[in-house]
Order: sequence, then C-alpha cells, then structure tokens
Amino acid sequence: MVKIAVGSKDHTTLVAALKQAEYVDDLSNAGPFTVFAPTNAAFDKLPKGTVEDLLKPENKEKLRDILEYHVAVGGYRQENLNDGQTINQANLKNITITIKDGKMMVNNTANVLATIPASNGIVYVIDAVLLPPAEK
Repeated sequence: MVKIAVGSKDHTTLVAALKQAEYVDDLSNAGPFTVFAPTNAAFDKLPKGTVEDLLKPENKEKLRDILEYHVAVGGYRQENLNDGQTINQANLKNITITIKDGKMMVNNTANVLATIPASNGIVYVIDAVLLPPAEK
C-alpha cells in the first residue's frame, strides 16, 4: 500500500499526512486493507490552509481520524460491492459506496479514478478527501 502511494507523484500530500500521523508502518503490515487514496488535487480542493493546519503536531489526532476514515480492514473488491453498501472504516465510522453505470463513488462526493491491487489489499484512487461525519 504505502509503496504504491510513495511511488506516486499524485499522492505526495497523502504520504506527508501518513508520515505526520505515524501511519506508514501500520499500512505496511500484512492487512488486507482497502485504502481510499485521495490525490494531491483532492487535497487541493479543501479550504485554503486546511492541509497545513492538519499537518501541525497539535492536530495529530484529527489528522489520524481523517486518515482512518480512508482505510477499511479487509479487501473490498469492486466486483463484490453493491450500490448503497456501507463499509466500516478504521475510525469506526461508515462510508457508503454508490455504483452507477459501472462507476464507483464514495459518500456521493469522491469518484474512484483507479483501482490498484496491492500485496496487502486494494487501493482506490479517489478525487476528493473523505471527511468523517461530525460527532453527534
């Protein structure tokens, strides 16, 4: 997983966030994991200053919560997913998968741009950052 992100020029922001949150080793473990990996352009869509703010040491827990919202334990292959299916993420909050005309979306906000098999799971490249629902 991490090797794929580290080797991608489109995921340098994600890699920086993983390093700041000290999650690089965790995602190098056996898995399987399903990772929804936002591109740099996805991070750029966030309000100005958001990424820089999240990368500050005092915001490590908030950053971890957001990153954990992009990771599911288990290998969720697209052909086994159903429209409207929810998947529990590592931060214990759910995402919802939408599948229309063979295209997959997450939470009706992030389009899946590519699917990359990894030795310890699956990476879905997405065009938006998934923000966990607010605590009630």
